Amino acid sequence: MSILPGTSFAILSFLAATLSAQPTHNLPSTLAAPNTAILTILTGLNGSGGIAADEKGMVTIAETPASRAWRLPVGGAKQLLPAANGLTTRGLVYDGEGRLLFCQDDKLSYFDAAGTVHDLAVKRSDGGKLGHNNDLVVLDDGSIYFSNGDGNTIYYWHSGADPIVAASGLNYPDGIEARESAGKVYVTLYSQPYALASFDIQADHTLGNKQILATLGIPDGLVLDSQGNFYVTSLAEGCVAVFSPAGKELGRISVPGENLHNASFGGPHNDTLYFTGEHAAFKMAMKVTGQRDPFRVATGLRLVRTSQGTARSFPGYLSNQVIGFPIKGDVGVFRDPIGRFMLPLRTR
Repeated sequence: MSILPGTSFAILSFLAATLSAQPTHNLPSTLAAPNTAILTILTGLNGSGGIAADEKGMVTIAETPASRAWRLPVGGAKQLLPAANGLTTRGLVYDGEGRLLFCQDDKLSYFDAAGTVHDLAVKRSDGGKLGHNNDLVVLDDGSIYFSNGDGNTIYYWHSGADPIVAASGLNYPDGIEARESAGKVYVTLYSQPYALASFDIQADHTLGNKQILATLGIPDGLVLDSQGNFYVTSLAEGCVAVFSPAGKELGRISVPGENLHNASFGGPHNDTLYFTGEHAAFKMAMKVTGQRDPFRVATGLRLVRTSQGTARSFPGYLSNQVIGFPIKGDVGVFRDPIGRFMLPLRTR
C-alpha cells in the first residue's frame, strides 16, 4: 500500500488499527478455505444471547441485554422481531417443525412461523420456577435438554411433561449440544473450571459421568459440525475455538475487540457458521456442515413422546443415527441409538 506524502500519523494509526482488527482464522483447510472471508452481518449490538439461520438464510439474532431480537432477511434490511420485545431471549434453535425455540427466565418457549410466542414449559416437575435458562438442544424425538445458570443445572423436557433435573451441581452451565449416536450431551461451563464437558445420557434421561474435554477462557456458546468437532465461543479470548471430538484444539476464528457469545450452523446448505459478539454478528462459509439440520426432510415421520408414553407423528426428519426395521403394514418400530425406548412410527 503506497502512502501519500503528508499523511498524518493519526490516519496511519487508524488504518493500521483497522487492518489489524479484522477477523481472521487458522482453521485446517478441511474445515474452511484459508482465504475464506469472515463477514460482518450486523453491527450496533448491545450484547447477544443467541443466533440461528433458517434454510433460506434468514438470520435471527437475540440482543438479550436490550430485551429484543433482530431478523435479517436474505437481501433485505434488518427488522425487529416484535414478539421478542421485552423478552430475555436466549439460545435460539430451530426444531423439525420449523419452530424457533428459545430460553427465557422461568420459561422454555418458541416463535412460530408468524413470529408469535408460545410456551413449552413454565415450571419444573416439582412445581418450582425454572429461573435463568441459557441454551437448549433439541433431540431427534423432539425432547430437549437445556441449561440453567441459577440452579447450576441441566434440565430435560419432553412433550406432555414438566422438565426434570438431568444434572446438577455444575458451575454455570451455558452452551449445550448433543451427539445422540454417541449417547452424549456436551455443555460449556461459563465459570470455573471454564471448560467444555461431556455427559453420558442415562436410561432415565439424566446425565452422568461428567468428563472435561477442553478448557477455554469463559466459554459461552457451543455448536457441533457433521464431523463431531466442537465450535466454542470465548468471551475472554475473543474467538471461536474449534476442538476435535477428543478435545484437541484444531484452530480458532479470532475477532479482535469482541467478546464472542453464540454460534450456530445454518443457511441453504447448512454450511455457514454464524456467530455473535458483544457488538456485532458474523458469518463464515465452511467446508463442513452443521451436525443438525432440521430443514432437510428424509423418508419417515418424526417421533414425539406424549404424556401417555405413546408416539404421535408429524412431518419432520429422521436422523441417520436412529435405526429401525419395518414390520407389518405401514408401521415401523424405531429405537434410539442407546436403546432408551422403542416406539411405533407410521411411515410414508
